[in-house]
Amino acid sequence: MLTKIFRDISIGSDIAIILDDGKRVPGVLICVCDGHIILDHDGVHDTIHENLIMAVEHGTSWTSEFDIAPSVALPGERDSSIQEIKSLIFDARTLTICDPYFFNKPRELTDNEYTREIMSILPFETLLYIDIFHNGTHPVDIERKFKNKLRKYPAKLRLFKNKLIHDRIWIVNANKAFIIGTSFGGIGSKFSFILEVPDDDLRELKRFLHKIRNPAQHKDHS
Repeated sequence: MLTKIFRDISIGSDIAIILDDGKRVPGVLICVCDGHIILDHDGVHDTIHENLIMAVEHGTSWTSEFDIAPSVALPGERDSSIQEIKSLIFDARTLTICDPYFFNKPRELTDNEYTREIMSILPFETLLYIDIFHNGTHPVDIERKFKNKLRKYPAKLRLFKNKLIHDRIWIVNANKAFIIGTSFGGIGSKFSFILEVPDDDLRELKRFLHKIRNPAQHKDHS
């Protein structure tokens, strides 16, 4: 869990993130790109949580420690990060996953192992509907295995091929969402955040997804 950040914070500052288990993640640079405050760590960019943005706006004279994000996925800690995601979706009745490479497995896993990983994270006790938005570039084997295993459960699956969504976002019960800093298959390979999506952004995202789900309807009204 990413819990605290310590230092005078400003644009261009080199800060250190402290995890709740005492681990330290150094060398995080705050900068601005296209008008957005972003985090640059080992070349990977992630949107900074609103608390960190507030810290930046206070300028270099302000030092604080506070909660800034629900979680962080560290390299080599795939299992614990997957459990963190599982805890965020545990009561989902509807689940929407926007992940261009969702069906692309890590190199170290077989197709069957990766499929079992996907199945292990889903809350089948409550899950009724699952929509997955992907870019369609993956091999068909994992998708087919996933569909076959899903037939044992009442959850209804819908797949949408689309290349207009870049970020990896999981929407739970249509009322809360989380940005996953990497595709599901890449969790644990590089440093990445798991951040909650603000309500206004979620509403905009849902409108965009509705257009993808219902292209004919929106074409008629264009």
